[in-house]
Amino acid sequence: MINPGFSEPKRQSPLGIAILFLSVLGNLLRNFGVVLVIIFFRENTGYKQWVLSGILLFALLFAIGIAYLRYRKFTFFINNDTNEFILTKGIINTSQTNIEKRKIQEVIISQPFLHKILGIYQVEIDSPGTDKKDLKIEAVSYETAQQLREMLVVAKADPEFVSDSFDALETISKPVSEFKISPLSLMKWGFTSDYIYSTFALIGIVFYLFDKLNDFFMDQIETAFDEEMWQEYLLFSNVLIVAAVILFFCTAVFINALRKVITYWNTRVQWDNKRVKVSYGFFNSREAVINPDKVQQLISTQNILQKKINIGGLKITQIGEDEFDHNTSTIIPACNNEEREKFQSFFFGTEVTFQETVRMVKFRLVSRLLVWAVAGSGIVGSVLYFFEIPVYFLLFYTIFVSILVVLKFINSRLYFGEKFMKERSGIWDVDEKISRIQDTQMIEVSQYFWQRKRDIGSVNVYTAGGSISQGSSKMKALKKWVNYIVYQTEIKNWNT
Repeated sequence: MINPGFSEPKRQSPLGIAILFLSVLGNLLRNFGVVLVIIFFRENTGYKQWVLSGILLFALLFAIGIAYLRYRKFTFFINNDTNEFILTKGIINTSQTNIEKRKIQEVIISQPFLHKILGIYQVEIDSPGTDKKDLKIEAVSYETAQQLREMLVVAKADPEFVSDSFDALETISKPVSEFKISPLSLMKWGFTSDYIYSTFALIGIVFYLFDKLNDFFMDQIETAFDEEMWQEYLLFSNVLIVAAVILFFCTAVFINALRKVITYWNTRVQWDNKRVKVSYGFFNSREAVINPDKVQQLISTQNILQKKINIGGLKITQIGEDEFDHNTSTIIPACNNEEREKFQSFFFGTEVTFQETVRMVKFRLVSRLLVWAVAGSGIVGSVLYFFEIPVYFLLFYTIFVSILVVLKFINSRLYFGEKFMKERSGIWDVDEKISRIQDTQMIEVSQYFWQRKRDIGSVNVYTAGGSISQGSSKMKALKKWVNYIVYQTEIKNWNT
């Protein structure tokens, strides 16, 4: 193994100049592309070609110069005396970022498509309170990226570990167990997950096209058709609408499955006694190492179809990560129930159990049905009447929305135990978010004035990696567990 010498300031790979050049050139084109378009479409003169050529040549030379200076001024190294990772960058205004190694949460190695062509990698260093964009090394070899990650991650678990102990690195990096997600499992997961949003968008397009085509042909066919032919046309057009919706639905499912297979291609999960490494990607590769001590939430997602074939997705959020942002949290796709339970035991160190379930009151179901099914039907009916859309779409809306409201009510639950809490929510794709009680940072209990008579309210439990919440539940049960969580959190803070 080659010693990259992290104890001295180190530059990126020279191939990184190409990445920096394209980045600078892209910014120039975004900011000044309008000027080029205006010059190009102006009246043709003998000077236009010279002006365009001169501007493009200047932009190329400027981008090359800026890319080279950014490459020369960008350095990083590990200071063994202060136990810090130091990153310096800037051309005119130079900035230096110092981070203690013990505060570094995660080091992600990724390889976007252009980096894959050049054979280089990106390194993103995540630390609470910092921006990953400010701690990104654009271009290094895989060996350098892997060794840097090990230096920064291993140092937290072993304070005596020094930055040039490569023999120790090879021992610690060796995985104890691993498994790989097969392409068939990815396809099953892709075809059965996360396509509802795309379907709604495509159905909207169908309605839009129907309205435009109806306006276009209406004037021409009204005069040419008699009453009988007109009725046949209306029936045929409705059949076409249904067929178009089904076609668009199938297209959405296929596109979503293909996108997921490409994104999570060659997913490999490796773990030793201390960490888990997750890597995946076809065009854009990504490799992340997860420390169980930093995990705040495990979010498993599964719908009825996936439950039948024993497959689902698992999202892992750490300190400072957003549970709704796929770019910050780590996703393990297409894992079965046994694998999810194994991950739970590994990350939490014990079996996850719960003693009580808190459900929403039935008044919540009745009120939501009144709002979405009854009042919503009136609004939708007015819109359909205005656009002269067949009335049976209103019946479809009422039944469809009522089913969604009922499913959301049935799937909404809170689970509490001695060490863990879990939120179950969703309509079709059901999410189960599990957090440790000791990771609680803040609790918010709220109650509207009309809820006091029924003694119901809402609760939000916040951690550093997401929240667990539920509304319209019995306050007696919520207060009981809120007091318990506060007590356990105070004990933890007192002991530490």
